[in-house]
Formats: sequence, C-alpha cells, structure tokens
Amino acid sequence: MKISLEEVVLILITGILILIPTLQYEEWGISDLYNNKRLLEIGLLFFGGLTLIFSSKRRVQTTEFIQLFNFKIKIALAVVLLVGGFSCFFALQIDWAFLEYAHNCMLVLLVFMIGAIAWVYPQKSLMYLRFAVLSTVFFYLSRVTIFYLMYQFGDTPLWPGDLNGKALYSFSSVRFFNQIQTWTLPIVASLGWYYWNFSKKKWLQYSIAILIVGWGILNIASGGRGTVLGVVMGGSLVGLIYVDKRWRFFRYYTILAIITLIGYYLLFELWAEGTKPTLQRVSSSGRFGHWAELVFEILERPFFGYGPMQYASVALDNAWGHPHNWFLQFGYEWGLVVAFILLGVFLLGLYSFGKQLKYNLADKGYPKQKYWVKFGLFWSLIAGFIHGFFSGLAVMPLSQIWFVLVVGVSMGLYFEENIQYDINDHTPKTGIQSVLVGLAILAFIGFINWGIQNPIDRGKKEAYYYQNTTSSRSHPRYWQQGKIGLEDYSLPQRENK
Repeated sequence: MKISLEEVVLILITGILILIPTLQYEEWGISDLYNNKRLLEIGLLFFGGLTLIFSSKRRVQTTEFIQLFNFKIKIALAVVLLVGGFSCFFALQIDWAFLEYAHNCMLVLLVFMIGAIAWVYPQKSLMYLRFAVLSTVFFYLSRVTIFYLMYQFGDTPLWPGDLNGKALYSFSSVRFFNQIQTWTLPIVASLGWYYWNFSKKKWLQYSIAILIVGWGILNIASGGRGTVLGVVMGGSLVGLIYVDKRWRFFRYYTILAIITLIGYYLLFELWAEGTKPTLQRVSSSGRFGHWAELVFEILERPFFGYGPMQYASVALDNAWGHPHNWFLQFGYEWGLVVAFILLGVFLLGLYSFGKQLKYNLADKGYPKQKYWVKFGLFWSLIAGFIHGFFSGLAVMPLSQIWFVLVVGVSMGLYFEENIQYDINDHTPKTGIQSVLVGLAILAFIGFINWGIQNPIDRGKKEAYYYQNTTSSRSHPRYWQQGKIGLEDYSLPQRENK
C-alpha cells in the first residue's frame, strides 16, 4: 500500500504526540526531557519546510488553501510576519530573536499545510486526530498506572514525581503536561458524549468514560488550574449554545466529574500520600503583579517591541523565560500591533467556526460523529485560548504541535464545508507559492545562523546550572534553561524555591 506524503506528515505529527509522552525517559530528568522534545519538534518543522520547498503538489495544495482566506486576513498575517521580522533588528540578541522568528514562521507554514490536508482529505484527517487524542490519553494513563503500581509496591515516587522522578513521567514540569490536557480533554470528552449517545457498543462507551475520568484525576493530582479554567469555561459555553439536550449533556459530565473526584481521593489521598500541587492553590505565583509592571514596559516600545524571545533575556532581567500570557508575550516581544492583530484573528476564527457549528447543529442530516469531533475541536480551541492567557501554552514544544494539529484540522474542516472550491477554476498564485518557499528558506537560515552563533554545549551548560541550583523551576523557553545571553558557564546562583 502506497502512503501519500500527506499521510506521512500526519503520521509524524501523531507519532510524536503519542509516543513521546508514552515512551520518553531521560536519566537526567529535567533538561533532556524538554530539549529532546524541542529537537523533535524542530525535526518536524524541517520536514514540513522541505516538503513545501521540494514537493510542488504540496506547495500548490497549500497555496490553494491559503487563497481561501479573505484578503483582510491575508494582509493581517502578512503584517504580523513583516513586523515580527523587523522587530528582530531591535533585539539585544539578534541570533536568538531570529531563531524564535524562524520557528514561528515554520509553525505558521505547518498549520497551513495541515489545514490544506484536512481541507482535501477531511475524513483521513479526522481519523488521525481521533487516533492522536485517544491514543495519547490511553497510553500515558497506562504509563502512569504502571508507575503507580510500582509506587505502591516499591520506592518509585508518586506521580507527578520529584526532581529526578520526573524522568519517569516524561515532563520536566507538570504544567507542560497540563497544557497537553487542555488541548486533548475537550476532544476526548466530546467523543465520550458521542459514543455514549449514539453507539451501541457498551465497551466503547465505558472505555472512553474511563479515559475521561483518568485524565481528570491526573489533572486534579497535578493541580492544573489553567486546564480546569479553560475546559470548564469552554465546556459551559459550547454546552449552552451548541447542544440540543443540555440537561443530559451537563448531567453526563457532572456524573463523570463526581466519579473523578472520588477516584482522585481514593488513588492519591486514601491509598497514597497525596500530591503537593492542588487545585485549591490561591497564589498567582506573582503573575498579576508582574503583568502590571510588564504593561508599562510594553508601552515604552509599543510598535516593534523588544524583539522575539527577548523577554527571556538576562540583559533585560525579566522574572521568567516568558510572562505566562501569550498576548503580553507578543506585545512585549513583537509589539502591540502584532498582539492585537493576533487577538483579532483568533477571535474571528472562533466566531466563524462557532457560527458554522451552529448551522451543523440545525442540519438534522449532518453526520453525528463529525459534528461531535468538530464540537470537541471548538471546545479545545476555546480552552487553549483561555489557558494561554495564564500559562506558557504558546511556548512549549508538545503544546505547539497540538496547536498545529487542532488549529490546522479545524481550519481545513471549516473551508471544506464553507466554500465550494474547484481547483480547476483557480490557478494557484505564483506569488503565494514564492512566499511559502521564501519563508521556509528564511526559517532555515534562522536555525542555521543560531547554530553557528552558539557553538557551546547547551547540555553541559544546563547540567551545570541545575547542579548549582538543584532547581526544577528554571525558565523554560526555547531550551529548558531559557534565560538567553549567557556566553559562558558563569551562571548566576539562584535560591531554591
């Protein structure tokens, strides 16, 4: 059986999303856990860029997809890319700024490529999406279950683990795991509702219900407040507007929530020693006060910002590697013009997708499974949008790959239904194809330039940092030790927190 290049792209994405959380183990459980995820993401981006450069069919397909967007959206995105590129020249560390800019260009290209694939092959894309979500949840829960049993009968630390125990659980910070939950929980929850109502297979109904409960238990055990906020607010909104049988809908999830709370109590409180992170935390970790100060810094350079990734600069002495707020991050680094354009594009995209979903609900002949997958995608987009205002969801490697898959498939499904587009009547514009190739080449230059300018051994440097601080709470940004501008091993000493 011949596998198309589109399918290879989908296989690579789903493979990374499923296998890395399930199988990754690093003896030094902090820096390598994060950095190797980033390296795999870079490999995926390189593959996408090379595909656009050397495969004329993929390039034409992506160009045709981009031509579906209205003129204002294309101009807005062009302004974002131009202003972001210009802002690199205002950065204190231009090589790092160019690296971040190149990375984001490649993410945009990959989103459009996935969107084009979902537009042309909607059923295949939906199949891979469902497989990615359900397999990620199932296999990671299986991994945690194995180590939970080892905890009960041995010396293995209780999930989510301590400093070195994190090597067992594939995430150097449990917050990066919560970001994955934000993208996946709405989709698996929506599939659970679909199978509970429209499938006669009891084993399937209860199996997905167990996945939902298990995912919820891990969220409580890890104290994932941002995930709860995004998923609950998003679920309440879509449940009130896009569901006919609202009482049954909310009753289903209320019952699962109660079972989740009972399961958490039994597994992590009654039969275990409990976990340190809790949903009852009232601290904002200094975010709100820091954001207030950050606004004044943004207003000092509102048009082009301080340059991509420069928030993480030692020279600028910011508190973290990122401000835990995607809007303030882009406002600070790329300028307020870019931040507000992105905000407008995201809101318009959510509105358009939600409007189409409302039409799907009114169409009694619309396929039920497709509707509830789209429902889950919309829920996931809202949850991610909300969570991103309180976390580094827009920064971390696996979260970015989930963003590519969820946003790309959502856009493809939207245009697959919204516009009847005959490729025989629309010649792909050479200018757009040239821009795609140009952006891919520019991104490659950004990556190569950073490698030339930074020949130091990052792994050795990061290990030195951790050995001198014994801290798991550094400042992840592009690499795990995210503070940039350090050219030797004279790293500042930090107090353990």
